[in-house]
Amino acid sequence: MASVTAQSNGPLHVFFFPFMSPGHLIPMIDIARLFASHGAKATILATPQNITRFQTILNRDQHTTTNNNNNIIDLLVLDFPYSEAKLPENCENLDTLPSRNLSYNFTKAIMMLQPQAQQLVQQHQPDAIISDLNFPWMAEIARNCGIPRLVFHGTCCFSLCLTSCASQYKPRATLSSDTEPFLVPGLPHPVYITMSQMPDRFFGNLGLHEFFEKFMEADRDPYGVVSNTFYEIEPEYVKH
Repeated sequence: MASVTAQSNGPLHVFFFPFMSPGHLIPMIDIARLFASHGAKATILATPQNITRFQTILNRDQHTTTNNNNNIIDLLVLDFPYSEAKLPENCENLDTLPSRNLSYNFTKAIMMLQPQAQQLVQQHQPDAIISDLNFPWMAEIARNCGIPRLVFHGTCCFSLCLTSCASQYKPRATLSSDTEPFLVPGLPHPVYITMSQMPDRFFGNLGLHEFFEKFMEADRDPYGVVSNTFYEIEPEYVKH
C-alpha cells in the first residue's frame, strides 16, 4: 500500500469516523489517540451522546502529555437524526436501542448522516479518512474529494478472512439445510460454519439486506483496511 502524505508542511490530518457501538467506538478512539501520540492531527466525527463516552479519556491525554503539540484531538459534532428516524430521544448508540426491532430505524439514521459528514470533509479537507465499514456512503465522499479512505471493520483478521472466503464460496445448493455445517475453503485452518451464521443472513433477519449489500460494495474499493488485532495473535490470517 502506498503511503499517505500531508498536503502541506503541517502534520498529517486524519479524520476518524467511528460507528455508534461500543465494539467499534472504543477501538477507533484508541486508534485516533495512537495517531495523535505520534504527532498527527486527529479529528473525530461523533454525535453528542457518543462524545460523552470518550471525552474524559481525551481530556486525560491532554493533561498528561509532555508535548502540547501532541495528543491534541479535535472533535466535530454531528446531529444524530433520532427524531427523523423515529428513534427514542438521545438514542445514538446501538447499546441504547430499547428493542432489536429498531435496528432498521437506527440504520436509517446512519444513512441520513451523509450530508453532514460530506460538508465537514469538504470544509476541512483531511489528508486521509479512517471510517467504519457501517458508513458505506463515506466511500463516495472520499472518492469525490480525492481523499484516501481506510475502512475499519472493528473485528480481527480471522473474521475478515472467514467472511470473505465463505461469501465467495456458494455451498447452498449442496446443503440439506441452513443448519448443516460446511467447510470454508481457502483458510489456513479447517473451519466449519452454517449458512444461518453467514453475515447476509444476520442482516436479512433484521430487514437490513439492502444495507448489507451497500457496505459490501463500499468495502471493495478502500485505500486500505484497519483491523482490530495484533499480528502475534493471528499471523496466518494477517498474511492471508
